[in-house]
Amino acid sequence: MLNDFTYGFVYGFISAGVIGFILGKVRECRGKMGQRNKYLNTFPDAIQPKMTPTGIVRSSILSMFACLFWVLALVATVVVIISLFPFQQ
Repeated sequence: MLNDFTYGFVYGFISAGVIGFILGKVRECRGKMGQRNKYLNTFPDAIQPKMTPTGIVRSSILSMFACLFWVLALVATVVVIISLFPFQQ
């Protein structure tokens, strides 16, 4: 009984960590996706000298693909977690 609890606790802790990491990446990508619609004067002053409009649009487009990748990774992770769930046996 204690061994099953310990296994489930560790399994759940690792699963929550992986899902949290992936959701953090999705949130980061969604934030970058909307940058091309912002005015240049709304960005922090520290990064403005290095910014160009082309770079912002390119970064936004790459973030769209990165967001798609992380959403697919999230779906695959959830499928793996559910398929390996130890109490289905």
